[in-house]
Amino acid sequence: MGWSLKLREDLDRLANEHAERQASGRGYDRPPTPEEPKIRRGIRRMYFTPTRRACWAYVQAAAPIDVKKVIWHHERDELIHDPRAGMGHVDIDKKEDVQAVPPLPAVRVATYGWLYLVMHRPWLQGLASCHILERINDATVIKGKTNIQQSAEREMKARNLKAADLPLSVKVHLVADTEHSDLVWGVFERYVAGEETYQQALDGAIESLECQEIYERAVSEALAVLQEGKVR
Repeated sequence: MGWSLKLREDLDRLANEHAERQASGRGYDRPPTPEEPKIRRGIRRMYFTPTRRACWAYVQAAAPIDVKKVIWHHERDELIHDPRAGMGHVDIDKKEDVQAVPPLPAVRVATYGWLYLVMHRPWLQGLASCHILERINDATVIKGKTNIQQSAEREMKARNLKAADLPLSVKVHLVADTEHSDLVWGVFERYVAGEETYQQALDGAIESLECQEIYERAVSEALAVLQEGKVR
């Protein structure tokens, strides 16, 4: 078995194990409320989106030229223009209705962990730490429902929406993360050629998922508090 094929199998296993753990750990045991999607998007806008764009930029800066090109295509959708949306993903975030949230220390800790990975690890390890967060939303990888699929169903139930009426950010990410996952995978096929590079990529994915679980647990806990009106 080639090293990149071994990595693919291991990343798919990690992604599915993460999905199974998080299926009951994202606050979805509570009935959905109309406010929940706005709170989640508020947290995403404040913490997750800026961190993801910074992380991809750090990896791009350290990576070889051919990899910089791949990341540029990836970030064009995020920052400039995604044809599926008619705008960049960051511009969608600005247009959608969100609820402001207070500072969330545990979420901030998770974002610091992601930034440390891309700043202080080899570029391939940093790339894997970014890639795995899209792989867990890749419907061709996850055997059950991806995070974004669960979020979409929950929002439809909370707000009595049809799929066509979901916010643009949700509809776009139901497709974009799978396409982005495919786009980046070719880099691993070219550069994961031995045990050292395989281990770098695997470690990056593992550590990033650890940050993701901290983030998701913190968001779930914050939702419980915010929805009860205990934080103003």
